[in-house]
Amino acid sequence: MYIAIEAVLAAITALSRVHPFHGITYLACKKERLPVSDQPVEFRLDRSTKAHMDEFHRLCPQSERYYQPFGSLNSARRWVNPDYASSGLQRINTSTFRAAFRHEAGTPYWSWSKQYVDVLAGNLYRRALLPALEMSVWLYRKSDVGEAVDEEELVRRFFREYGITEEEVERLFEVDLGNRPIIGNLRDSMVRGPATWGDFRQTIPYPPDIAREGGDVLQFLEVSGCGPVDRFEFRPAEHLTLITGDNGLGKTFLLECSWFALTGFWAGTPAAPREDADRNDVWMKYSLGRKDEYAPVDQVRFEWDTMDWRSRSSRPDAALGLVLYARVDGSFSVWDPLKTGDQHSRWAVRNPTYTSAEVWDGRQGAMEGIVRDWSRWQNSPNPEPFRTFVTILEDLSPPDLGTLAPGKLTRIHADPREIPTIRHEYGEVPILFASAGVKRIITMAYLMVWAWQEHQVSAELMKSKTEQRMVVLMDEIEAHLHPRWQRQLLPALSAVVAHLSPDISTQIVVTTHSPLIMASAETMFDESVDALLHLRLADRHSVVLEEIPFAKQGDVGHWLTSSAFELRHARSREGELAIEFAKSLQKRRRDVSIEGVQQAHTNLRRVLGPDDPFWIRWLAFAEESGVDA
Repeated sequence: MYIAIEAVLAAITALSRVHPFHGITYLACKKERLPVSDQPVEFRLDRSTKAHMDEFHRLCPQSERYYQPFGSLNSARRWVNPDYASSGLQRINTSTFRAAFRHEAGTPYWSWSKQYVDVLAGNLYRRALLPALEMSVWLYRKSDVGEAVDEEELVRRFFREYGITEEEVERLFEVDLGNRPIIGNLRDSMVRGPATWGDFRQTIPYPPDIAREGGDVLQFLEVSGCGPVDRFEFRPAEHLTLITGDNGLGKTFLLECSWFALTGFWAGTPAAPREDADRNDVWMKYSLGRKDEYAPVDQVRFEWDTMDWRSRSSRPDAALGLVLYARVDGSFSVWDPLKTGDQHSRWAVRNPTYTSAEVWDGRQGAMEGIVRDWSRWQNSPNPEPFRTFVTILEDLSPPDLGTLAPGKLTRIHADPREIPTIRHEYGEVPILFASAGVKRIITMAYLMVWAWQEHQVSAELMKSKTEQRMVVLMDEIEAHLHPRWQRQLLPALSAVVAHLSPDISTQIVVTTHSPLIMASAETMFDESVDALLHLRLADRHSVVLEEIPFAKQGDVGHWLTSSAFELRHARSREGELAIEFAKSLQKRRRDVSIEGVQQAHTNLRRVLGPDDPFWIRWLAFAEESGVDA
């Protein structure tokens, strides 16, 4: 049986207060039984420490680097170079701990000096004794330790196999296992196989020499001191996150902050501090990563001296992937790590946010725009971009207009460009004259194809790999779209990415006020990778973001009265008031006047249709009360 990963990770945390010398050089020398003598013996210290590191510090098999958990709380800095034994450790061995050895420089002869325990005890990291149990767990994490081993037996094995003397135990080690609850009960948490890199990578960052495939998504976002409430905490799902809530509670604010966390840019006006915020309380924490990998938490603070947020000087350490943000005002933001990530490059896109006009007509040096790119794709000898664009348009087409398909290029008065046309059941029109809903869908299709095509071109020119992750943020996804269109939009949008590349995975975060958008998710929602979040007003000054269960509602009207929208009735406000007044009379029943019942009946006749189901409940009561119903 083997030590569980949870115990190993707990041990790694405790080992941060161990000096690297005690954790590596000392153990290598003890394992090789370096003698205590005034006469040094031939002993290749660098070779022994390297062999020790090869055995215990090769955490990632694909990496040339070693992972040493000693002397640092920063997990990313624990990956050390392949020559660590002969460089970093050698300087420590021959300087700080020089008096612990008998050694003549330039020779391969070493021994412990007679005062070596004094030297080791005098250089304990922050004077803390070495945690014997945690060191044992680290050393034996790959060993079959048997089913009956407990903490004391594991420590005894460590002391015995490494030749730890009684004086060393007394002066160097913490052996009181009663105050080691962080490890837990070893005997009860044994597993059938040793922990592998696949287990560690959920908590430990990748080594710097390993290129990670694919990009990151937003795992966690916390915003303090700005926005509609004092503090927000947002944890989007791995694939689809739906956000509902009343106007003014922070849906757009969450998307704006998510875009900033993902890219380091603000798509519009930066978030401003609240009037009641203290100077040190305006900040943003976030983590970018994948579900099965380590994701460090970064923090950005608001700079009061410049009244702006501290910006990142470069892209995040990990490959981020593509990010698309569709804002409710018709503007779009597009982040491509190959074109936007390194702002020190002369080729970098300085402002990745494009106005609605720029999306259609272009921006010099950054984007040609829908009109020119559509025309170019349609006439290009390379059919792939246009074929993908046509397929995506077809997927996003609304039932009432039939399949949206490109027509012939045309000219319109006073415009020198060739203008694409769109065909649907009502005819063929230049795209500049299309309806707002059709333009919205054309823009969605174009931005996704354009972003991917440009990314492929950049990757080819830079001899780089294309990203495998895309994040899509959409504010009020239903804007300008007919109910028939809304009812099929989410499944279509989710399928669109597959047309770009079968290797891309997508994180989609959308806000909505539409019950039809919610209904469109019923056929695709997967609780393991999707989430429904709702913003609600807890009291006059407090907004709560909470995850609520996603339950199929059947009739779309039931979504309106669900916890996602919190309406008491799926009807007009006047109808709701009339029904609530009538129900209050029914509750009192015997303590009502015929005038009151008559008034309620008159109100209901004014606001309810003849087939409204409430009549079944009301008519018998009205007649019993003496009203001619």
